[in-house]
Amino acid sequence: MRWIVVTLSVLAGACEKEAGRQAYVDSGCGRCHGSDLSGTRLGPRLTDLKANWNVETLEAYLARPEAVRGDHARLDSLARHFPAPMPQFVMADSVRKALVTFLLVSSP
Repeated sequence: MRWIVVTLSVLAGACEKEAGRQAYVDSGCGRCHGSDLSGTRLGPRLTDLKANWNVETLEAYLARPEAVRGDHARLDSLARHFPAPMPQFVMADSVRKALVTFLLVSSP
């Protein structure tokens, strides 16, 4: 019986990661951050996100980047190096959470 719970948990995580990858694609994140999260001249790479973000802080940032950026010198510095401003992501909370999970899990 325990293997069923473990299997279902793994499948749920895989589905959420796929939903997050799809949100990344559908939202056009790859235009600035690259299809492989490696960044472009328009936006920084999205690797090693776990060093500075957790689920709650990254969700808040994607919901209102300008509000969060003003409180963080690191984000202000990044914003000055890239020509495209980080847009506000208007999406369902569940989609944003899936996107954040994808980004944090995909971040080495």
